[in-house]
Amino acid sequence: MPGEDPADFEALRNALFEEHEPANTTEELLINEMAQSYWLSQRALRLQNECFTSDGVDAKRLSLFLRYYTTHERAFHKALNTLLKLKKERARGDRKSVV
Repeated sequence: MPGEDPADFEALRNALFEEHEPANTTEELLINEMAQSYWLSQRALRLQNECFTSDGVDAKRLSLFLRYYTTHERAFHKALNTLLKLKKERARGDRKSVV
């Protein structure tokens, strides 16, 4: 979309990969989902701001973008929580195999 730089998306995705260090394909997919969900939530936020003009508020569009924002925000947190749960379970399994 205009005003968006694909390199910024890649930087976000790479930062999430560095932070979470995925150990398998499932974790990689969750991190990709987090990056996409965050990116889309920020897009919805920018579009919400455009609903406010000197002529007033485009309530119909604002409502739509609020719904988009909420959907992507939830998707981000769901993917993050799933990722953290999987990593915790993997760590527990690693500790059991050491003992």
